[in-house]
Amino acid sequence: MINEKPAYLESLEKDLGLFKEAILEASNSIVEEGVSDYPVFIAAKDFFPVGELILDKDELQTTWSVYASTTEDLIKAGIIQVDKARFFITQYKPVKEYICLFVVASEKEAGFIFVPY
Repeated sequence: MINEKPAYLESLEKDLGLFKEAILEASNSIVEEGVSDYPVFIAAKDFFPVGELILDKDELQTTWSVYASTTEDLIKAGIIQVDKARFFITQYKPVKEYICLFVVASEKEAGFIFVPY
């Protein structure tokens, strides 16, 4: 079917329903403490080596874990290419309205999405 949503997005949407409040709190802390104006949250089914684990799927009995990070950290890690950083920042949506999420569904399937709170 055309425009069919990948199966992993359904489980992610379900988990985000539980996570949004905690992610918003973490996002506000990152910005208010001057760590970054561009927080990024990583949703992964397995361990991810970048960011700080804030929502553990094993503890919460969910499908996804969430790691708090920043655009700057993802540039340092090579996830966002240095020459694409300016473009990424121009596409970044208002931090109080959207979660910037790097979704790691598998080793071959990963990408950025913005999810409204």
